[in-house]
Amino acid sequence: MRDWQAFLGLPLWVWLFVFPTVLALYCLWKGPSAARMLQPLWRVLDKIYAVAGAVAAVFMVAILLLIIGQMVARWSNVTFPGSTEYAGYAMAATSFFALAYTLTQGAHIRVSIFLNLNAFTKFWLDALAMWIAAVTATYFARYAIKTNIMSEMLNDRTQGQDFTPEWLITFFSMFATSPLK
Repeated sequence: MRDWQAFLGLPLWVWLFVFPTVLALYCLWKGPSAARMLQPLWRVLDKIYAVAGAVAAVFMVAILLLIIGQMVARWSNVTFPGSTEYAGYAMAATSFFALAYTLTQGAHIRVSIFLNLNAFTKFWLDALAMWIAAVTATYFARYAIKTNIMSEMLNDRTQGQDFTPEWLITFFSMFATSPLK
């Protein structure tokens, strides 16, 4: 994780945990003036969330098309290599892209039941949820990066039938590599 310090300037956990916590404490302290200050940012984030919801819908349609492709391939006695893996990738993308959009729309029923009890519980449950999300995001981001670095060191590739060409991996890794390399 220390190799990202040159690129980000600070350790990754500071960006994912400390800065959001400081911002949340500032908002708690300032209240309505902080809300007015963050209003333009919230509008931009709402648009990003809406786009992420649309992307999730596209991946959901991709799951449908992959399943139909698997059925047609099975009926016509043709192999469709990697279809199961690609459907799994599309399912994961659907889940993660839809998370922020559904939370902003209040579509999580069980969450809404607790948040609508009263204003006091809504505030503190929101704060607790954001803190847990920051800790979880820090943990997963750290180990997702470490796992990818280890896979690259071992030249580990997929076990399934969805082998991706090396030029495609190199192209996308270009965006995740520090500019100093």
